[in-house]
Amino acid sequence: MAGRDTIVVQSLDRLCGSIKGALDIIDLAMKKAIRINILNLGIIDTGPSGRSIITVLEAIANFDRVMMVERTQIGKAVAKEKADFKEGRPQKNSAMKKIQQALKKCWKQRVINKLKLNLESARVRLYVQKERKQRKQMVSEKDIERINFLARKSKNEGLSPSEKDEQQKLRKAYVEAFKSKFEITTGQC
Repeated sequence: MAGRDTIVVQSLDRLCGSIKGALDIIDLAMKKAIRINILNLGIIDTGPSGRSIITVLEAIANFDRVMMVERTQIGKAVAKEKADFKEGRPQKNSAMKKIQQALKKCWKQRVINKLKLNLESARVRLYVQKERKQRKQMVSEKDIERINFLARKSKNEGLSPSEKDEQQKLRKAYVEAFKSKFEITTGQC
């Protein structure tokens, strides 16, 4: 689109999902001298009526932001009253922590079941799990970059038969690695 073009939409929510997003689109249109006609609001252009509509929208966006901050503070105050309140976001568990938690959970379960399995069979079971985990092929960053490169090339230019084979092999390895990580994180023993 270029100058003197007009975008026509039914209502502001059809232009964008949020007021902030709509203001960004309107600002971009203003820079390119594109008019926006919102049928239930009016024509937004560089004139005085368009500027007044933008001012009202900016005020509403600011009000929405202030209300969101206030709601967050109220929610935080209520949460602080609970005994198990912790400030900030919960920490992400690393893969190693998840493995340790899964093994700890399995160990506790065996203790609760009064060690139905004898110690030797438990050692064998843990050894088999360790072997399975080591056999699963992990995907390196280099492989992921190659997968993404081949996907982009496939969309733009197309792939040769050898590249298609390579893409299939890399995708299969990625899916297997993902499945392996999923088994570890779910704590399956």
